[in-house]
Amino acid sequence: MEVQVINNGNSKGIRLPKSILEQYNISDVLELILEKGRIILKPKSTPRWCERPARTHKQ
Repeated sequence: MEVQVINNGNSKGIRLPKSILEQYNISDVLELILEKGRIILKPKSTPRWCERPARTHKQ
């Protein structure tokens, strides 16, 4: 897939299509890995201790 590098203030960025964001469950944070001439973007996994517990409804 080819994406364009865009201006974002004094920085540059890329836009990811909505379908990619949904398919890989990407919200606000990505992990960026530089490896052997490659740039790898991975969804940042949330540590389990940061996850909210499921709500339980008492009736």
